[in-house]
Amino acid sequence: MREAKEITAFLNYRTIFKILRKGEFESIIKETGCQLPNVSQFRYYKECQKIIEGMDILKLQSEMLKKLKTREVIVIEEFKEIVPYELKFLVYFSNFNKNDYLVLNTALKYEYVG
Repeated sequence: MREAKEITAFLNYRTIFKILRKGEFESIIKETGCQLPNVSQFRYYKECQKIIEGMDILKLQSEMLKKLKTREVIVIEEFKEIVPYELKFLVYFSNFNKNDYLVLNTALKYEYVG
């Protein structure tokens, strides 16, 4: 067996930036001692991306992984019982969050009187 090597050639600033949510990349920018840009909303994301691209890519990857691990994970298994077979395909590809499942559950329990 070969010894594992760290390959960083495929790390990409733009991809990492796109993975992060607004609050997450803002938090990373603040934590590194930089200030958030004071520009119009139109230019805000581009300016934040420039700040992110000025960081060390390995440090950025590490911070991104920390942020991803703190995201709320929806346990899909507990909601599978709620969704009827006819809607499972639609629900699966709609990327429902926990609140969406709860709303769907409420709607499915509602008895239509027409």
